[in-house]
Amino acid sequence: MPNPARHEPNPHAPTRDQSRLVLVLTKELVDRDQLELLVEWLNSLSSSPQSVFRYRNSLSISIAGFDERTPALNPRCRAFFQRLARRWPYWLHFIEKEPESLGLLLMLLAEDRAAEGSRAPSREAFCATMAALLSDADRLYAAWGVPEAIAQANCDAATAAYFAFVEPIAPPLSLDS
Repeated sequence: MPNPARHEPNPHAPTRDQSRLVLVLTKELVDRDQLELLVEWLNSLSSSPQSVFRYRNSLSISIAGFDERTPALNPRCRAFFQRLARRWPYWLHFIEKEPESLGLLLMLLAEDRAAEGSRAPSREAFCATMAALLSDADRLYAAWGVPEAIAQANCDAATAAYFAFVEPIAPPLSLDS
């Protein structure tokens, strides 16, 4: 959680640059359980109003070194990332608002409520995860006094990316059919 008492908010919004950040989640990082370095780096992104503004919509996640076709479904990778997210929950503000980026984030964070016959989380699990991410973004915005227009635009872009990601996923079959 950011500590607004540590920094005086700047009433003038900083200039947004085109900074792009990539968090590379490697098998070695997961195997060695190197959480602290990532937490420290991520905390630096949310440590001031200036960095919160500067790095919004600039983070992508990459996974390397796993043998699976879909490494985001690797149980150890997901467990590591979920522990990371419990320490730093502000992903939605910083993640690129592209369906692929948000989809990868959701795959890593969604609870293991897999659809029948699939290892992937269900639409319902993605929905619950997205609701939690929106709530965490709201806490970040409140902590740093992010202007309503910026907060709303960021959440709207994230929601659009969310729907673009989940739209192709077939809804569960109804027993009433």
